[in-house]
Amino acid sequence: MRDDRVLHVERTLAVLTGLVMTVWGLKCTVVAFSGGTFAIPLITWRTDGDFLLGALWVLYVYPMVTAGACLATMMLTGWLLSTFRWSKRAPGHPAQAAVASVSAAGAQQPLPDVVRSGHS
Repeated sequence: MRDDRVLHVERTLAVLTGLVMTVWGLKCTVVAFSGGTFAIPLITWRTDGDFLLGALWVLYVYPMVTAGACLATMMLTGWLLSTFRWSKRAPGHPAQAAVASVSAAGAQQPLPDVVRSGHS
């Protein structure tokens, strides 16, 4: 069963990314159709705007950027969850108990002899 804090982090990041992408995409779509300066970091792209640029923006550019933002958010969420779940695991967690039992069994018993066929 997943931890409630994990679900809270996932949902919060997803909602924040969705809100930012929606506001950014709406502003850039308006700029593409009517003209102005696109809100693209590190790039100053000023346009007079027209129907063809707006259609290109809506059908190609905005979906590609949204997919990239979605992928980046999933990667960030996965990194955050893997970092904090492995380092802060409770002693009673099933995976922690499995690691402890394997360590205890390995420390007390020698490795078994392996008989290879064809070798003496």
